[in-house]
Amino acid sequence: MALADRKSPAQGYELQELRLIKAYVRHDSDLPAVRVACEEAFGPGVEVKYLNVAVCCDDLLVEIEGIVPGVGWSR
Repeated sequence: MALADRKSPAQGYELQELRLIKAYVRHDSDLPAVRVACEEAFGPGVEVKYLNVAVCCDDLLVEIEGIVPGVGWSR
């Protein structure tokens, strides 16, 4: 894909474009539901790291982060 063909951040991205995704989950009992939700949102086969941790904000049960890779990125 040529650089000119890539969307700019101002145009927005789709969830399916995220890579290097990490899902921070406060309660391990929520992990199965979070896995299902992530597969539905990001698509099958997308690698997600699930971490059972104390999420930084007290009112959050799940926090998800990822990046949209640039041109030439491969993994």
